[in-house]
Amino acid sequence: MGTWYQPSRLVLIYNISRTTVWRLLKDMRGKAKYQNSFRDISYRCRLVRVQDFDQYLMERGQAVRKGEHQA
Repeated sequence: MGTWYQPSRLVLIYNISRTTVWRLLKDMRGKAKYQNSFRDISYRCRLVRVQDFDQYLMERGQAVRKGEHQA
């Protein structure tokens, strides 16, 4: 099932800026693999599955190291 967090919580957990979190989530949301990783409860309450966010970051990091993704 997984643990769901608001983006503001991801800012605290990963110690990255709010802008960076939103940029990463926008990119993640555009990938078919992660379509079920988001819950839009309301206009102001959006949740992301933290396990999927971790996986996305690991995959993105591997792609950057291989030169497949713009950092």
